[in-house]
Amino acid sequence: MPKRRKKPEWEREENRSKIYLSLLGNSMSFSELLKKTKLARSTLSSHLKVLLNSGVIEKTIKDGIVVYQTVVDSHKLKSELMRLRLQSFMDLVAKTSPDTFEKINKLFDEWIKQMEKGSLALEKAAEYVLKRLK
Repeated sequence: MPKRRKKPEWEREENRSKIYLSLLGNSMSFSELLKKTKLARSTLSSHLKVLLNSGVIEKTIKDGIVVYQTVVDSHKLKSELMRLRLQSFMDLVAKTSPDTFEKINKLFDEWIKQMEKGSLALEKAAEYVLKRLK
């Protein structure tokens, strides 16, 4: 049996956006989301896990049924949107310029190491990355 290829990140993001937009201002059960988004059961399930783990949606029980709804935490939402944009950008760079991708990836690794050293290192990490990109 041939191995199934993973869908590109931009397509996965479109599906997650579709789910998130369906939930804006609404709470919906899994079945309702299936009908609304027209995604496969397994696809919807995996995207819901990602959205739950990122903190932009939450699941609660309403009238004995598990429902999903958006979280009104703008910081979490902005962080997740930034992460998704960055991932899309990195996917594009990886396809168009593998050398540049490797360079940027190393810079991010260094930045993360610096951030792990403490919040005061964040400014130095940002300066480091900006210097290396010039």
